[in-house]
Amino acid sequence: MSIIVPTLRRKKYLLQTVKDLTEQSPPAKEIIIVDQTDYGKYEDDLKKRVDGKDGVIYENIKKKNANVARNHGLRIASGEIIMFVDDDIRAPEDLCLSHYRNYQSPSSVDAVGGMMLGIGEEPTDDLHPEYEWPHVGFMFRPLNYGRQLNSFDMPTCNMSVRREWALAVGGFDERMERCQDTDFSWRLHKAGADAIYNPEAWVRHLVAPEGAARHITAKVNRLVRGKRERWREYFYFVMKNFGLSRGWRMIWYWIRKLIVNRTLLMRPHYFLQAVYELFQGYRLACKRLEKGPIYMDTLVSDVTAPPN
Repeated sequence: MSIIVPTLRRKKYLLQTVKDLTEQSPPAKEIIIVDQTDYGKYEDDLKKRVDGKDGVIYENIKKKNANVARNHGLRIASGEIIMFVDDDIRAPEDLCLSHYRNYQSPSSVDAVGGMMLGIGEEPTDDLHPEYEWPHVGFMFRPLNYGRQLNSFDMPTCNMSVRREWALAVGGFDERMERCQDTDFSWRLHKAGADAIYNPEAWVRHLVAPEGAARHITAKVNRLVRGKRERWREYFYFVMKNFGLSRGWRMIWYWIRKLIVNRTLLMRPHYFLQAVYELFQGYRLACKRLEKGPIYMDTLVSDVTAPPN
């Protein structure tokens, strides 16, 4: 098993994550850190502290995009099973083992989504009503759901996949900054991969306030929570994979969550601003769709399963 960890400006969190990953029992074959942080002319000590120790491979890339980092790690990984985790997690020492068990006969699978617990959060047995929605319902499984499911939605915070399948679908879409794990999961499912959700493989997500793509979910102002970049990601994912005719429930869910609420409806100026951001996001998504997705090494339109 190879573990790939994209990171950006989170050294304090990353060092703790790496410590947990190097203490796995049994250990992973390799831990690939793909750092997008630009250190300028001043050499940082991060590489010196982690590279080559306990199977850790440190890579620094120029482009600040988590999916570019994940694809870079996927290119150089040598394990048959690839695990993706975030750089701000705490992991129990049996995380790798809990993933790997699912790839052994007789219940062998192609991909595994693990449970993600927030700080102080406990598992839940409740599924949201939206989980039953056609087409897009799979996205609404709680990340802390406590029971095993035949579910193919896998969070990049804690997921694993056979390397041949990850390569077959072209890795991650490098145009995306949000919904990339759901997009990747959907393409694996469409290609025929057998995936499950197993809460025995769990991590604690610390949700670092800085770094990564936190800017996407930042507010426009104190009341307008949905900025155009956020809407761009939602529209792009839905239109790319389902079209608005099948994916409208997801868009309407976020419209109700971010716009159609009493706070904005009682303040026409902010309501109009929120609607304006939505339409700007739709416009940006349409432009992105015209350019097409960017997968590993090439633009990929059709997905095929790996050879038997």
